[in-house]
This record gives sequence, structure tokens and C-alpha cells, in this order.
Amino acid sequence: GIVNGIGDNKFAPRNHITRQDMMVIVHRVLQKRGVGFGVHDEPQHPDFDTVAPYARDAVTALVGAGLVNGRSGCIAPIDYTTRAEVAVLIKRILEDKESEEEIK
Repeated sequence: GIVNGIGDNKFAPRNHITRQDMMVIVHRVLQKRGVGFGVHDEPQHPDFDTVAPYARDAVTALVGAGLVNGRSGCIAPIDYTTRAEVAVLIKRILEDKESEEEIK
């Protein structure tokens, strides 16, 4: 239940991953590990309305918790994520986990 396919019974393991899909996966992992998220308002980024409905909760939680920042003031949900962005996200998660059990 952490990683789903792309529809039509396809998984596409060699495809690039979008920023919103990366956030969904990370959010699911954190939830399964019992990490709580405070209640956050939807991000005020100008492109938040382009986030897919299935990714809105994850994007809202990770951006609201300060774990994910935008690109040039935008979330850029359908852009491909970079290795650097994933590394920074993991670093932020580990730093937050050291200081508290719940990411707020």
C-alpha cells in the first residue's frame, strides 16, 4: 500500500517519478511508521491547484511541516523529482525525528 502503479494494471518501474508522487510515497511511509502530522492549511503556492486530488493531503502535510519547499515559489507537482530533492527531504525527516516523534 505504500507504492501503487500508474493505472491500467501497470507499475512502470523505469519511469521517472513526479514530485507529487514522491511526496505521496514519503507521506505513506511516515504514516505507516506512526509519524503524525499536525493540521495544515493548503499551501499558498500558485500552482497548488495543479496537484492531483490523490496527492493533495500528502503535499499539504509535507509542505505544511516544512519538509518540502517549492521550486521558485511553486510546488511543481508534475515536474520530475531529483535525487538531490529526495536527499534533502530524507535529511529533514531524520533531523525532525531526532527532535520529536510528531512532525508538526
